[in-house]
Amino acid sequence: AGQFDRAVEQYTSALRGSRSPIGLHIERARTLSLRSDDDEAIRDFHSAIRLLRERDERRGEYVVFYDSKALLLHSIGLLYGRKNALDSARAYFGRAMEEDVSFWPAHVELGRLALTQHDSVTAVSELGLAAELAKDEPHVYHLYAEMLSATGQHQEAIAAFRRAIELEPFYAAPQFGLATALEAQGDSAAAASHYERFLQLSSRERGEQRTRATSRLAALRP
Repeated sequence: AGQFDRAVEQYTSALRGSRSPIGLHIERARTLSLRSDDDEAIRDFHSAIRLLRERDERRGEYVVFYDSKALLLHSIGLLYGRKNALDSARAYFGRAMEEDVSFWPAHVELGRLALTQHDSVTAVSELGLAAELAKDEPHVYHLYAEMLSATGQHQEAIAAFRRAIELEPFYAAPQFGLATALEAQGDSAAAASHYERFLQLSSRERGEQRTRATSRLAALRP
C-alpha cells in the first residue's frame, strides 16, 4: 500500500524478541530501501547474512541444504550503486559471485557499472558471462546484444538478438536491435522485416524507436 514508514515500524516491532529474525531483517531491509534509507537497509541485510552464517556454523557438518547469501550480497551492491559508492558496489557484486558462481545478475550489474565508466571491454565481457549463465533469460541476451552492437560487433550481436527473440518471440526490443545490426551488416531485406515486426509488437510508449523504425522501414522499402 506504499505505507513504508508504518511497515518499517511493524517489522521493527516484530523483530523484538523474535526467534526467527532472518526473514524479518530481509523484509525490513527491502522496505527501508523503498523509502531510500539505504544505510539502514544495508545494516539489516548484513544482519540477515550474519545470522544465516551463524546458522550454517551451528549445523556444521550436518548441513544438507546451504542457504546462499548471493542475493543479499547483490542487494547490498545495488544499494551501494545507488549511493554512487561504485567501488563498494563492485566489491559486493564480486562477493555475490564468490558465494554462488552461477549467480548471473551480479555479472549484469558489473557490466552496467563498467558501462557507466565507459569501459566497453569489461561491459561486453561481464554481459557475455551473464548470458552464458542465464541461458533462458531473453532480457540478458538483449542487453548483451546491445552492448555488442554498440561496440561494432554486429555479427555477434545478431546472434545474441536472435537468441533473445527465440526465447521470447513477443519481446519487441530485440527486434529493433536486430534490425539495426542487420542493416549495419548490409542485409536490408532482413532489417526491414525486423523493423516491421518491431512496429507490430511495440507499444506506443516507444515513440522515438517507433519513429526511427518507421523511417528506416520507409527507406528500405521505398
